Amino acid sequence: MFMKAVCVPKLFEKDLNMPPIKFDNQQYKTKGALKIGYFMTDDFFEPCPTAQRAMQETIQKLQAEGHTCVPFKPPTDGWFAYRV
Repeated sequence: MFMKAVCVPKLFEKDLNMPPIKFDNQQYKTKGALKIGYFMTDDFFEPCPTAQRAMQETIQKLQAEGHTCVPFKPPTDGWFAYRV
């Protein structure tokens, strides 16, 4: 419901860095397996052990439900964002 309320044309007018992708209600209602990307750190702020464990447990549960979880490295590290 949050994404449906937020991903509206007005958002893309105000933030030119956001790709203009409208909320796809049909895709949301599809009940197939998902491919979900995740990262464990941005190499700037290391998450605490409990947050790391929560992420691992979530990934395991998603995979047990038939979803594919794919690790990725963020395009910029946390130090870049900090300097900006």
